[in-house]
Amino acid sequence: MRKTLLLTTVTSFVAVILAAFSVVLISSPFVHANGTQTIHLIKHHTMLPIGDVPPKGDSYGDQLVFHDPIFDATDKHQVGQDNGVCVRTVIGKEWECFFTIFLSAGQLTLEGQFYDSGADSLFAITGGTGTYQEASGQMRLHFTGNPVGSEFDYFLTIIN
Repeated sequence: MRKTLLLTTVTSFVAVILAAFSVVLISSPFVHANGTQTIHLIKHHTMLPIGDVPPKGDSYGDQLVFHDPIFDATDKHQVGQDNGVCVRTVIGKEWECFFTIFLSAGQLTLEGQFYDSGADSLFAITGGTGTYQEASGQMRLHFTGNPVGSEFDYFLTIIN
């Protein structure tokens, strides 16, 4: 009798703990169904002011700032804008960039290297708001336009 009561009590206790744990997991903001979304956007490069730090000319710490319109894949409709800053990290070759893409469904934050050579760059998607809340993934930046560099293709692979 005593063994049966002890076994029933332990089993009930384990069942209650498991039920509570499953409720916590279901209601947790960190548990969600994963989905991948691919978006192709086109950036129209309209300005490129550079903040020059000593010594004069291309040097470590120079800053490149931007705020440009973003268009859909057909390049016909403006769907948003970007806004960011890049810091010179390798003279004559690379910048480290941090920026935000603003779209009607929310914002995406990104960071990564931008190459002077025109080579494609990969940026990490570090977060987002709205539809893109808890977003991660990557974006490939590809130089286009005439002259080259006046436009960029943004190929985003967003994981929510």
